[in-house]
Amino acid sequence: MSFNPDAFNQKPAAQKTERIKPERLIIRVDSYLMPNDGFHYAIGHSIKNPAEQVKVRLTTVDERSTDLPKADKEKILKQYRSGENTRDSIADKAKNNIRLISFDDSIKIGTDHGVTEYRAHWGKTISTDPNAEVIFGSGHIRLRENENGSGQAYVEMVKGVAVATPENIDQLMHDSLTIKDEQQRARDPFMAVRIIYNEKVATTVRLYPAVEKTSVFDNDMGRSKEINKPVDADNTIAKLMAGESTVSDFTNQQADTVRAIVAGLKDLDVPVFNTNRATSDLNIYHGVKQGALRVEIISFEKFDFGPDSRKTYLKDKSFRPQLKSYDINSSAEGSNEIRQVAGYDQTVVAFMRHPDGEPYVVFASPEEMWPKPKPLKDITLEEFISPTIAREAVIEIEAETSLQQHPEPEKEPESANAAPEM
Repeated sequence: MSFNPDAFNQKPAAQKTERIKPERLIIRVDSYLMPNDGFHYAIGHSIKNPAEQVKVRLTTVDERSTDLPKADKEKILKQYRSGENTRDSIADKAKNNIRLISFDDSIKIGTDHGVTEYRAHWGKTISTDPNAEVIFGSGHIRLRENENGSGQAYVEMVKGVAVATPENIDQLMHDSLTIKDEQQRARDPFMAVRIIYNEKVATTVRLYPAVEKTSVFDNDMGRSKEINKPVDADNTIAKLMAGESTVSDFTNQQADTVRAIVAGLKDLDVPVFNTNRATSDLNIYHGVKQGALRVEIISFEKFDFGPDSRKTYLKDKSFRPQLKSYDINSSAEGSNEIRQVAGYDQTVVAFMRHPDGEPYVVFASPEEMWPKPKPLKDITLEEFISPTIAREAVIEIEAETSLQQHPEPEKEPESANAAPEM
C-alpha cells in the first residue's frame, strides 16, 4: 500500500446522532403478565390494527438514557421511580383493571410466535371503562381558554372527503349535515367547502345545521325559555337554498357562498344573497357553473370534551407540546398580523356516551409522537385519504422536549361506575 497524501489530513467522519422512530401505541388489554422474576407486560392487541397481537413493558432508566443521550439520568430516574411525579407501573394498571392504554414512545424490540413486543416510556389510561369507543382519523383538537374563565374544548374529526359534482352534491350535503347516526344517536356535524382555483385553495367556508327555536323549561329560573335546536339535514338544505337568513352576519356570509356554489354546480338560476358580498359570491357562482372552479367537500363531526376531561386538557395544554401543536401561527400574504389557525393531523379520540347517545370525549391525542399538523387549506384530499403521503420516515427525539411530556402525575379518569359527564 502506497502513501496517500490526500488522506493525510483527513479527520474521522463525525458520528451521526442515533435516530429512532417511537410510536404512540393504542392497545386494548386482554391480560397482564407479572412474573416475580421478570418484566411485567400488558398483553393485548392494537386497536387500530386489531390483527396485531402485542405485549408491552415499560422502558427502563438505562434504556431511556440510551434513547436520550443528552438527558439527565437523574431526572429520568425521578420520572420513573423516585420523584414526586412518577409514571404508573404495569402492576398499577393491572390492579385497576385498565383495559385501554395509550403507550407513549413505544419502541418495537422483537416478535415471538406472532406477538410483537414493545417497550414504552409511559402508559396513559384512555378510560377506566372498557366500553369506551376509540376512533382514528384526521382531526383538530381545539383547546382555548378565555380570560373570563370559559373556553373551547372539543375535537373536530374528518368523516369524509369528496370532489363535488352536479350528480353528488345533494347526497354529500345530506350525509355531511345529518344530526343522527345510523343508530339514531345525536351527532354534531358540519361541512367545509373548499373552492379550488389553479390547483390551490382559494377559499374555504363552513356550513352548520340550521336551527329553529324551541321552548324548554329552565328549572333554575323556574320558567320557560327559548333555545336554538338543530334541524335535520333535509330541512337545513331546504332553508339554505330558499335563502333564509341564519343566526348571524358571519353565518349568512358562509351560507351565501355555499348557496352560490350549489346553484352553480346544479346550473340553477342566480340565488338569493343576504349580505354585502353578493358581487364576490356571484363571481363564485359563475366560476363554478362554467367549470373554472373545483369544489371539494370535507365532512366533519365535532366531539365536545366532558366537563372533567375539559378541565384536565385545558390545563395540560400549556406543558404538552403535542396538544399545543394543533394551533398554528399564520399570517396572510403581505400582512404582519399573526393569528392562530386550526391545524389538522392524524388523531385518536376515545369517547363515552350520554344516556341519549351523544358522545363526550375522555381522551384525545395525535397519533404520532411528534405531530406536524397543517392548516386545512394545505392538506390535499389525497392526504386525507392516505395520510402517510406527507409523513416523514424518521423522527429524531430531543431530550428536552421528551422530558417535558409527563412533568405532572397522570390523573386516572373517573371510575366507570361514576355518573356520565353532562
